[in-house]
Amino acid sequence: MDGLLIGIAVGVLSGVVVGAVAGITVLACKHPKSYEKLYGALLIILLGALAGSTFWDLSHGAGYSRFVVIAVIIYFSFLRALPVILARDKPVKEGDD
Repeated sequence: MDGLLIGIAVGVLSGVVVGAVAGITVLACKHPKSYEKLYGALLIILLGALAGSTFWDLSHGAGYSRFVVIAVIIYFSFLRALPVILARDKPVKEGDD
């Protein structure tokens, strides 16, 4: 019975994490200036998680949780640069020859 409850909890937590990342991705794409403000807070939280996971891994033997946090930091940094990557040239007006 305990395994079933743990499985349900992991499934719910995974869904919440995927939903949060998807929401942040949409925010970064549709509202880059608002994401720029949120990015600082996200980075502080993730750097704290990186420090915590590194200490956890070092105290309990080799672990890989810090690599997950590093991947999330890289992804959120990519989202910060997304408006520059997706910038397209403005269409030329007919009067601008």
